[in-house]
Amino acid sequence: MKAILLRLKSPWIFTFLSTCVALSLFLNSGFVSVSIIIFTFYCFFDRTPRPLDQAKSIGLLLLLSLYLCYALWAIFFADANGLNDLTKKIPLLIIPLGFLIRNKRIEQSDIEKILLLFTIGCIICSFICYATAISNVIREHSFSINTIDRKYYFFSNILLTEASGIPPIYLSMYFNLSFIYILECSLIKSRFLKAIIACYLALFLILIASKMGVITLLLLIILWFAFKIHNKRIFILMIVLAILTFSIGIYKLSFLKERFILSTQFDYTWTHGHLWNSTTHRLAIWACSVEAISRAPFFGYGTGNGQAALEQVYSEKKFVWGLQETYNPHNEFFSTQLDLGIIGSILFLGILCLWIPQAIRIKNIFFLSILLITSSSFLIESLLLRQKGIVFFSFFYSFFFMLNGRKTYEL
Repeated sequence: MKAILLRLKSPWIFTFLSTCVALSLFLNSGFVSVSIIIFTFYCFFDRTPRPLDQAKSIGLLLLLSLYLCYALWAIFFADANGLNDLTKKIPLLIIPLGFLIRNKRIEQSDIEKILLLFTIGCIICSFICYATAISNVIREHSFSINTIDRKYYFFSNILLTEASGIPPIYLSMYFNLSFIYILECSLIKSRFLKAIIACYLALFLILIASKMGVITLLLLIILWFAFKIHNKRIFILMIVLAILTFSIGIYKLSFLKERFILSTQFDYTWTHGHLWNSTTHRLAIWACSVEAISRAPFFGYGTGNGQAALEQVYSEKKFVWGLQETYNPHNEFFSTQLDLGIIGSILFLGILCLWIPQAIRIKNIFFLSILLITSSSFLIESLLLRQKGIVFFSFFYSFFFMLNGRKTYEL
């Protein structure tokens, strides 16, 4: 019996279950929940009774503190909506708690295997999206469809990604992580093959046409240049070339131009809000969010109640489409401030800021990339209101805090 238990504590089982959690992000919420539960139970089973490494545990404890903050605000300030929202955020509790209780360092080879399989998951997902787009083109005998004020392309943005069931901004996060990983993958020896895969991932990212996803891709390329090019003149030249390519691409590619270069003017009372571009939507939502925040800046409105406060402002400003679609703040910093006030916002910023010295200490490009990918997405999306965003953030955040030592591919 003891021998069986020892075999069940094999590192490959932990790697396998971690991979299941990562790949479940491409599946529906039921698969995500089941994979998290099994993973967490295994972490409890595979625990090591020894003192915690303070340097590694502090980041996970902060993440647990954020969930505790949500729980307290749900109890003292919120109603039934707060409890529902708290349930959605359970991965913020159980994922870092599992890592802490397991209390074992994770080797670089393990994260390599997980990220390689995650990248394969991204590629398979892109194949499904392309196949659906081709089917739509054949059915419609056209590469695009026209609406009242714009043209939608089957090989771009929502029409491309709808087959995956994953919103463009979330899919962009997954592909950006895979892109930076594949550039440094030590499991693939051929530089040519890595370049081909990286270009393929970058192309799909551009076709997704998520504005922040494309901008993040550019920033990741600059970050990678900073790690690899030590000659300042060559580094500056490469940055200039990257920015020029990015700018020309936006100007020349119509599906990108329509996403980036559009009017930012809006009228709250316009009933055809669905015809606005995403930037206009967010400007309208953020203006209302700032108004709602100013009315309860210190303690917020309580877990889940920030949305009701925001919709109250929508009503006052006669923001017809915002009320009809019950838009959330589309900014995680605003969402946290609305729910938890200044205390929650400081804690949330502390979680992100702690990332920087840890990343510098272990010199891990993936750590910095995750920070860049999630932080940029936090600016335009309330990631911690959706299961896939919560799991992506808490899982990879916890994973990298438990890495053993420095990255073999340093800056």
